[in-house]
Amino acid sequence: MKSFSNSNRKNGRILAMLTAIATAATLTAVCAQPASANTDSWVGATANWNVATDWSEGYLPGSQSQTGYTYPAGPWDDVVINNGGSVTINTNENSGYPSGLNLRDFNLNDGGESGHVGYTAGSSLTVATGGYLSFTPNQINGGSGAGVANGYDATINITGGELLGFGGTTLGDGIGWAGGVQNQVGTGTLNVSAGLFGTSGSVDSGATSSGLTVGNQSNGVVNLSGTGTINTGEYGAISLGAGTPASGFSSYGTGIFTQTGGTLDNGRNFIIGGNATGEYNLSAGTAVVGTNNGTFMIGQNASGTFTMTGGTLTSNNTMQVGGGTGAGTATISGGSLALPNLLVGNSNATGTGKLVISGSGSTGINISVNAGGSPMTSYSNGTLDFQIGSGGVTPITAVSTATGDGRCLINLSGTLELDLLGGFTPTHGQTFALVTTNVTAGDSNGNFGIITANETYNNGFGSVTNAGLNLDPTDAANWSWAVDPIVSGGNTTGYELVATYIGQPTIPEPATLGLMAVAGAGLLLIGRRRKPA
Repeated sequence: MKSFSNSNRKNGRILAMLTAIATAATLTAVCAQPASANTDSWVGATANWNVATDWSEGYLPGSQSQTGYTYPAGPWDDVVINNGGSVTINTNENSGYPSGLNLRDFNLNDGGESGHVGYTAGSSLTVATGGYLSFTPNQINGGSGAGVANGYDATINITGGELLGFGGTTLGDGIGWAGGVQNQVGTGTLNVSAGLFGTSGSVDSGATSSGLTVGNQSNGVVNLSGTGTINTGEYGAISLGAGTPASGFSSYGTGIFTQTGGTLDNGRNFIIGGNATGEYNLSAGTAVVGTNNGTFMIGQNASGTFTMTGGTLTSNNTMQVGGGTGAGTATISGGSLALPNLLVGNSNATGTGKLVISGSGSTGINISVNAGGSPMTSYSNGTLDFQIGSGGVTPITAVSTATGDGRCLINLSGTLELDLLGGFTPTHGQTFALVTTNVTAGDSNGNFGIITANETYNNGFGSVTNAGLNLDPTDAANWSWAVDPIVSGGNTTGYELVATYIGQPTIPEPATLGLMAVAGAGLLLIGRRRKPA
């Protein structure tokens, strides 16, 4: 029995050694191969990214392929946040990869390839100061994207870090369903108060793309403030109210972009009111749109509004108010606007376009165009509304280097509205410059500078008939207008569209005059009583 027992022990030791060798060989083979992607889901409530116990796999995304084993070639986790929780990245959590958290897929939803933030109620992602989260590589001409709010409210907050590499982000991506019935629409929100969202590449160098669709099947909101930056890249477009309805539904999501600070760099089109209501409100900060041959369009196939009370906006291509079948309205009461070409309405006379210049708060509305370009055109479905206050109104100033090309002319059709602000009443005969230009060159039809009449002009490609500019009938009793030459030193240096107030000063009502007379008599009596006896 003793001999048999010793034999068993010996065999057991040999078996254990063989098992250990086999296990080691297996681990070596596993570690030698790139790990396949794991899905690491957020299971916490509200906490920081670097709390391992808040992740379903028990480790930080991008740090391990499985518990106890390090990735041999880099992180390849699929990150899913679909429990309504909120995640904050406060620092560069993945110290082994100095470039930051470079994840194969960043799926903030139900694990789909593009993913959604907000597949369940209240999901959010926050990238705070020092944080860095990016795709690998930074997407070129599209690529992976993220959907925000697929049936529930969801938010991405950038408060100081960088969230880079999305080929396209959709805020208000879809609708929620339960048992085949639509049960929730939700709002997708992007807040950028510091740091960077989009692409780190220059907006005009490299084929980078990180576009924004705000309001698809549900509502989308962007808030840009503080020192935050949104950079869509050279090929990235922005569309507010751009979505299409889900199958069997007619509702579209609205898109609202509010900028109270920060910097916006946009490469391609910036469309407000694509298929549903869109709004862009700029009160502070800097915006550069359409750098790479993109149009700044307000009102395409739906209602689009642009309200500028401050800040600086530069459009590197055409700004068109009312470019499609929708209704576009741009209201400028402050800030500085610079562009090479301005269109109000469109040549097809579909939809409507309205440009409102309210008061004298704007530091400049400047159109600067090279020879061969047309600085400004308003069409028959366009309206120019100048709202005049005690400080007057900021004129539209067009500067051209043209010397004899008909395309440099300013062509004004449609409706001219003249309104007064804050109870202000001009003196009879007081004039206000509305549009000024340095263009003195004409065309073969003898037109110079600004054309407002029903006549033919040459636009550089052929003869075009201008429909003529018409004063709104409700303003006819108080206003007249004309195009006058600007003369300096006996020479014409440009032309201007001028409005003249022909209304009468406000005269007190008879009852008011009677009260004034009684009050005056009372003052005389009081004065007499105070004289010495």
